[in-house]
Amino acid sequence: MSDHGCPGKAVSVSEYLRRIPKVELHAHLNGCIRHETLMDLAHERGATLSNRHFSAEPLHENLASPPNNGEHHSMYNIMPRSLQNCFDMFAEIPACVNDLSALRRITQEALEDFAAHHVAYLELRSTPKRLLRSHQDDQSQKVDKQVYIETVLEGIRDFQSKEKERFSHDPVLSSSRLPIVCNFIVAIDRSQSLEEATDTVHIAIDMFQRQQSRPSNLSPSIVGIDLGGNPTKNDFRTFQTLFQKARQAGLKVTIHCGEIP
Repeated sequence: MSDHGCPGKAVSVSEYLRRIPKVELHAHLNGCIRHETLMDLAHERGATLSNRHFSAEPLHENLASPPNNGEHHSMYNIMPRSLQNCFDMFAEIPACVNDLSALRRITQEALEDFAAHHVAYLELRSTPKRLLRSHQDDQSQKVDKQVYIETVLEGIRDFQSKEKERFSHDPVLSSSRLPIVCNFIVAIDRSQSLEEATDTVHIAIDMFQRQQSRPSNLSPSIVGIDLGGNPTKNDFRTFQTLFQKARQAGLKVTIHCGEIP
């Protein structure tokens, strides 16, 4: 496969796939955290991560390279992992991302990583939580879930502003990829109570309706509501009226389903 702009120069399939423009519509913010960042946050906040799911170094023995190509050692993850293992891992992350500083960092780094893989349009999703402003604050000083959403949106906005600046001054960058555009999906964790979900949906609808006064092409925006979390917990029908209400307010709806029999 020849290198774009350099006839005759071969590139690997993985490098070709990295370079082509992409759309990513299913990106869980907590699932995008870099390994080293998770270790840093755990250390800074005194959180203990389970050795069963996490280690100080990436477990490269669980990863396989493509045949006859040692270029990308971590292309395929071949370690068997159950769905419950995945939810157990996700359950440990909030102890590391328990304040706005950590939230800003993982948002920034997720955007950097998607941009590096030439994602042109991205929809991040996350369940809003009540976080501390700083990990050094008292537990009684948590902010509400709206501040969580605003912090993610501010992080996206800041990154896109810097993207615009970089592209205006770097013709090489502008010829190699498209600037990333990102919006946000507010997620409901089905393992939480109906009361928590109701609060989340009301906040999302209020913020969505207030953003309607802005130009329609102005990013980032709240674009939808998601139902996710452990599928063995609760029942979709518990939250059905909330999703109907969100849809009537103009929000799009996306639902995790079919993950278990």
